[in-house]
Amino acid sequence: MPKNLNWYTGYCTENRFDNEPLVIVLINNNVASAGEEFVSYLRTLNNVLFIGTNTSGAVLIGSNNSWYLPNSNIAINSGTNINLPPTMENVDGKGFYPDLWVNSEDIVDRVINFINKYDLSNINIGCTDNEK
Repeated sequence: MPKNLNWYTGYCTENRFDNEPLVIVLINNNVASAGEEFVSYLRTLNNVLFIGTNTSGAVLIGSNNSWYLPNSNIAINSGTNINLPPTMENVDGKGFYPDLWVNSEDIVDRVINFINKYDLSNINIGCTDNEK
């Protein structure tokens, strides 16, 4: 193994950031690893609505590398990052929860109907009245 191998521990900020347009993100258990890291960052923005099912829950360890054992030359894989959300909760195995649970093959049609029915083009999600 290389010398001076350092682990990097990162987590998203607890701060929320302004975001003008409503962003709807469809998620399910096919969202994993770097995709879940992206979801974690999107969760710091106002006006983002997650619809679908839980992500896969495979985000704790990142930046996987191959290493070779010095005597046997057997390859092993391990990560060099630990990624945690602002709550410091380990979501491995359970994933990130959606804001609206929709477990359906026709999720895109349902979301379009949802947007049209409730006129979501003019709504701010995650903002207080003072932030609108």
